[in-house]
Amino acid sequence: MKKLLFILFLAHSFSFGNDITTDSEIKKVTVYLQGAQVTRQVNVQLLPGTHELFLNDLSPFIDENSIQITGLKSASVLAVNYKIDYLKKENSKAQIELLLTQERQLNKQLSLLKNKIDGLKEEETVLITNRKLGVDQAGNDLAKVKEFAIYYGQRIASIKNDIYDSNQKIEDINKEIILLKKQIDELEDNNGPERGEIKLKLNTALTVNLALEVSYTVSNAGWFPVYDIKAKNINNPLSFYYKAHVYQQTGTDWNNAKITLSTGDPSLDTNKPDVTPYYLNFVTPYTYKNKASLKKSRFKYNPLVKKVSGVVLDESGLPLPGVNVVIKGTTLGTQTDFDGKYALDITEGQELVFSYIGQKTHEVPVYASLMNVKLEADAQALEEVVVTGYGNSVAGSTSGVRIRGVSSIKADTPVLYIVDGVRSTR
Repeated sequence: MKKLLFILFLAHSFSFGNDITTDSEIKKVTVYLQGAQVTRQVNVQLLPGTHELFLNDLSPFIDENSIQITGLKSASVLAVNYKIDYLKKENSKAQIELLLTQERQLNKQLSLLKNKIDGLKEEETVLITNRKLGVDQAGNDLAKVKEFAIYYGQRIASIKNDIYDSNQKIEDINKEIILLKKQIDELEDNNGPERGEIKLKLNTALTVNLALEVSYTVSNAGWFPVYDIKAKNINNPLSFYYKAHVYQQTGTDWNNAKITLSTGDPSLDTNKPDVTPYYLNFVTPYTYKNKASLKKSRFKYNPLVKKVSGVVLDESGLPLPGVNVVIKGTTLGTQTDFDGKYALDITEGQELVFSYIGQKTHEVPVYASLMNVKLEADAQALEEVVVTGYGNSVAGSTSGVRIRGVSSIKADTPVLYIVDGVRSTR
């Protein structure tokens, strides 16, 4: 019975204790107007049983629900998990500190060698200066002259050799410092807020070599169009050049990857929308009330825009003064002037919110430095306007507007106006 239990224990360890940490390489990236789909390739050999495959050092901005795996052959996926590896950051910090300590030690050696070279050069200068003095003191004593010449020649040669050796050491140390700085830069680049990790739980009944493709979408990336207009001379037509500016702050380099630009939007729901009826706004008991007071924009956020200006108009094309323009999620904002113009510095945030009494609130991503906006009237906000005339207390009404004192306006009785609390008959 003990032997049987032991065999079962070994089988259990073989099936579930196979953790594999493997390298993955980014092969292609599809960049959307906002967001990107990254495809990685993983080559791994699996023995029969259940294995947990770990993909480390990934972007921390991965959408977990977007992870897809292809190239499984006879293997099957039991589970897919994504998490943020906070220990990776701590390990990177320790490695950076160790490399910085080594860099400080090398810089100290550089300083000592430079000081040594300065001392040798000073000694060489003294020897050259005192050479004639020594010969004059030796006089006609050839032995002393010869002795001084030998000493001078040997010491000058020794000084020059020491300077040469010291310069060689300095050159070698500088190369080591450059390598250390590259390692530090790489660690700092990968030492973002945190690093992502994907864990795949795979099962196979046969030994299989897999070339897996793991794809997922990430935020903090995108592209926007840039147009160049050029003319060779006044006789030739204008030439339009369509370019794309790609940005990405995903925390992972896309070196040697195939980049594809797409105007698609991976965040859009692919399910069939529910089409609701639209009622014409005639004067009937069943008048349709539009409860949607927020208008969304189809533009995408451009992170390079730091200042926005423009004009806000109403539906008829007239400028709207006093429109509130606020950076969404902040208290930063401004108002349009008498001509409907505004200007605002973008220090944070990604969307502008335009709001005005009687108009639908309009949210627009910061997509360009010039953003002109046209607001739509909000019928629901306007239908509760009340106009009151003081005189004979006879009330009348029209569709959407209630007027009190209609008969007094038509009668000979003068109408009493109240403006800012002050009564007047004129």
